[in-house]
Amino acid sequence: MNREFKIVIFSFISLFLSCENEPYDGVINVETPITCEEANENLDLAETNFENTNASNYNLYCQEYKDALEDYMSACSGDTSEISMLLNDLGDCELSSYFQVDFDGSTFFADAAEANIEQGQITIKGLRGTNGEMVELIVNAASEGTYYLGVTPNNNQVNLGQYSPDTPNLNAWQSINTANQPQGEITITDIDYFNSRISGTFSFTAYNLVNETKEFTNGIFDNILLTKADDFFAKVDGEEFVDVQIVRGINNFGWIGLLAIDQQNEEIFIAIRYNATPGTYVLSEDSSFTRFDYSPSFQDFHYGDGTVTILVHNPETNFLMGTFSCTARPELNGVGTYEVTEGRFCVTYLDGTFDD
Repeated sequence: MNREFKIVIFSFISLFLSCENEPYDGVINVETPITCEEANENLDLAETNFENTNASNYNLYCQEYKDALEDYMSACSGDTSEISMLLNDLGDCELSSYFQVDFDGSTFFADAAEANIEQGQITIKGLRGTNGEMVELIVNAASEGTYYLGVTPNNNQVNLGQYSPDTPNLNAWQSINTANQPQGEITITDIDYFNSRISGTFSFTAYNLVNETKEFTNGIFDNILLTKADDFFAKVDGEEFVDVQIVRGINNFGWIGLLAIDQQNEEIFIAIRYNATPGTYVLSEDSSFTRFDYSPSFQDFHYGDGTVTILVHNPETNFLMGTFSCTARPELNGVGTYEVTEGRFCVTYLDGTFDD
């Protein structure tokens, strides 16, 4: 019956086109629904292309992959929850961040990327696949600039570029050779603390255990999500205050507080109002916007006479970064004065840590 129905339709169209009164100049397309087998073949091809994408063709291959997933859902029966999740993850196919580098004749385009700053060191990772394949960059710096990868010529620090084809890292390639010379460089072009993002470029030569080499070129990490460990530094009368604990938070009365404690239980406490914006503020005994206390011992209190500068404050992410310096003057049972210099802090504060 289906075959006869198609013939009747075709005869009707032929008759209609032969009408001499109103000749039809257009084209009639009768689309044949895609079969599940065809949809599956198209999906395999689109998935392969998407797995081999890079920044220049990501939007195209992503959209083709989305179209193929939607066609598969329409043509094939069964549970489509996993495909729905994939479509949701693909979003609008706009590339907001990426990590990629060329080696072995192709482009390593990371499925995921992350970056972290901790104890004066930047670590950036690009990861691909399910076996733990990774390109990693480790730099002994915490600011924008260009740095050697390998052994630095000035202080023998090791900044590392490395590639691991799998999780155990048994076959890792690293930017270090027996000559202890730089094997490439990384340029940190932008550290955006307010939005927690980092960008830059890199290239390096890597060696394996038998001294074979791989060339990693055209490396780019763009707008990678950045996390930063809490950090505090200050000198008291020229000696470094070495903290062993940092407590940070915002109380119910709108003060953002930072308490640093050293091995001898000496304490430095700084607080600013929750609505502080970037700028320099006065530290004083009677300030209603800032607070400072240095306690070299129990009940030995000193207020700050100086300034605190807020460099970055993002209330949405609770990120606060700034510097300070002051003369710590005695109050209540305090004794003596101290010069607090080179103070800096960088924290992600928590809600409800301090009480007023």
